[in-house]
Amino acid sequence: MFYRPEKGRIWDPTVVKYGGIYHMFTMYYEEDQAESYSMRLATSSDGVHWKDRGNVLKDEKPIWKMGIYRLADGRFAMNHGSLSGKPGHGNDTLRYYVSENLINWEPVYSNNPDPKWYEEAERWDHMYVIESERGGYIGYTVATPKAEIGGAIGIQRSSDGIHFSACKPPEFEFGDIEPTREIEVGGCEKIGGKYYLIGGICPPYNGNYGYSVYTMVADNENGPFRPDDKAFRLCGFSGMRGKLFVQVLAAFCRNYDDDNLLVSNTIWYEHDSEKRCIWALP
Repeated sequence: MFYRPEKGRIWDPTVVKYGGIYHMFTMYYEEDQAESYSMRLATSSDGVHWKDRGNVLKDEKPIWKMGIYRLADGRFAMNHGSLSGKPGHGNDTLRYYVSENLINWEPVYSNNPDPKWYEEAERWDHMYVIESERGGYIGYTVATPKAEIGGAIGIQRSSDGIHFSACKPPEFEFGDIEPTREIEVGGCEKIGGKYYLIGGICPPYNGNYGYSVYTMVADNENGPFRPDDKAFRLCGFSGMRGKLFVQVLAAFCRNYDDDNLLVSNTIWYEHDSEKRCIWALP
């Protein structure tokens, strides 16, 4: 499945299936914008044919990749990366919302990296949230752990699924695989008793732009995460001259109707932002 809107550009899909309908949320760039200030929605009954539903959230600050999940009380929660606006800082802010219907989103609060564990001026971006084996919720956060602490992503925990506190980053053990600290989380799900963490590596792994999505696996939710020996390289191609992506970030499609999962990717052709589209894999 490939999807593009009729106008504008999209990036970094987040897909939730609920009530028989797939809801695809994306960052959205207006024709004349260099940054995304909107979250756009497309819906589908079969996961193949999509209808553009327009923007469902706008802000004066950037709206980057979002994480969306259902709470125990039946509502949905959402987080997305953004900026605090502090001089010298990058995307250092997570903004949180709740919704009754996946259409209308009410802002709740925002948080920033805990300097005990993470670099304050670096990435504190989208977070994938699941129910924790300890109770409450655990969120796998795109973050920059302090070098002396190590790790490649962040972890946050919450009792209500809305208000989160940062924790020590999970460990990564690469073994004979060349390690990287440039990992962007696309999702973590418990499958067959193990935790599978998928996402992207940017800059691409080993400098290969056809080799940018991965699978890590752990025996428990807090790691240590190790390369999946059968599927570390989730998908891609052997290589091509120039900066040409076929996939950038792999993410799980959340399914609240049954146990099936999809994996979605972003397609990016030759740095041509006009050609961004979504690619979904079973």
